[in-house]
Amino acid sequence: MGSFYTPGNPEQQEAVKEEFRGLDSDQAPPGDGAYTDSKGAAEEPSRRGIITAGALKLTLIGLGVLALMILAVAALLAAINTRGDREVTTAVSEEEPRVQPAVVEPVDSVETVDRPVVTTAPTAPAPSEGAPTADAQAQPPLSTDSGSLEEATMRVLEASVMIETDTGQGSGFFYSPEGHIYTAAHVVEGDTSVLVRLNSGYRIEGEVLGANAEYDVAVVKISTDEVSAGEDFEVAALAEPGTVQVPEDVLAVGSPFGQDNSVTKGVVSKVGRVPDETGVSNVPVVGMIQIDASINFGNSGGALADAQGKVIGMNVAIISAGGGGNNGVGFATPIEVVQQIGDLILSGEELNPGYLGITGTNPELGDPGAEITTVIEGAPADLAGMRVGDLIVEVDGQAVKSIQDLVAILRLKKVGTGVDVDVIRDGRRLGFILSLSSRDLFDE
Repeated sequence: MGSFYTPGNPEQQEAVKEEFRGLDSDQAPPGDGAYTDSKGAAEEPSRRGIITAGALKLTLIGLGVLALMILAVAALLAAINTRGDREVTTAVSEEEPRVQPAVVEPVDSVETVDRPVVTTAPTAPAPSEGAPTADAQAQPPLSTDSGSLEEATMRVLEASVMIETDTGQGSGFFYSPEGHIYTAAHVVEGDTSVLVRLNSGYRIEGEVLGANAEYDVAVVKISTDEVSAGEDFEVAALAEPGTVQVPEDVLAVGSPFGQDNSVTKGVVSKVGRVPDETGVSNVPVVGMIQIDASINFGNSGGALADAQGKVIGMNVAIISAGGGGNNGVGFATPIEVVQQIGDLILSGEELNPGYLGITGTNPELGDPGAEITTVIEGAPADLAGMRVGDLIVEVDGQAVKSIQDLVAILRLKKVGTGVDVDVIRDGRRLGFILSLSSRDLFDE
């Protein structure tokens, strides 16, 4: 039979504690309180010990879980920081190549594309170093803007006139503030005076100073005692030689069928069209400007202007299919030819074209040019060493694509003028420098 535990007995309590010392937490010694009897009734000290041990285990588990959570959070923060650094690095590396074109390339584009526009603006700043100066710049590009065309039209109209004769009427335009007018020779043919109607409608007598029928150019002058430039009429701006291009916009101004101040618009169809190619008679044998702007009887002598209002030629002829109406094929004498002949008229000189001393034809096959068929003995071509069969392809830098081209070029060069002629001979290109002579020396 076992011994009994008497609550409140110090000696028994110490003995029990010694007996249970070293046991696990589930067998912890009972403290003060009820004792469990042999039938399994729970004593208070034993239950309290079990509860304390469970709480301790839960505490330890909670601390472990908390530690794991802290470690997980720390790892997550570390991962976020690492990822953030990579994104920044990637963003920088991706941004840098995008920044370069955004800053550099458009600046280059502005430098090369927009500068001419800015330079020509009235309030433009001085061009930067290396930019073309105003003197070196070409004319502004052609524009179809209605405002620009209206201004150009008014500039030409205010310089244009209608010329009335005893037999008909034509057109003309002022080219000097002293009252000089260019018109076609066939408009004033046989007349020494004409009636000039200004753009305002004012009529005044004009004197025919001279005419060259071969080149179809005449000069008329009015007195500036009654009217004056800038008030009653304007002086036309004349374009520089060699500025006409296909298919630039053009304005044909004149008085077709007596309808003064008429303007038609078209384009340049060809530059350097020689009359022998057109089938039109009584047209100057020079390289003409072919246009599709509508011109009719009465337009002769009128101005052909570009889209800036500068006169590039003088209208003289059309090709008409039977009825005499316009078919969109008109011709104007280049303004540089008109000026050259006009100056000779005022000085009382004759052009007297120089003579090369050959006859030629267009080659049937192969490259274009003027093929020499005859060389006149003792003439400039002979003395220079040119031969029958040579193909003339260039004169003074101007391309020669036909015998008509050659004639048109030489007809504007005076006797004694030096020329540089290129030919093709046996597949080789040869150059000859010679001086044109007078045809009269070789006529039989």
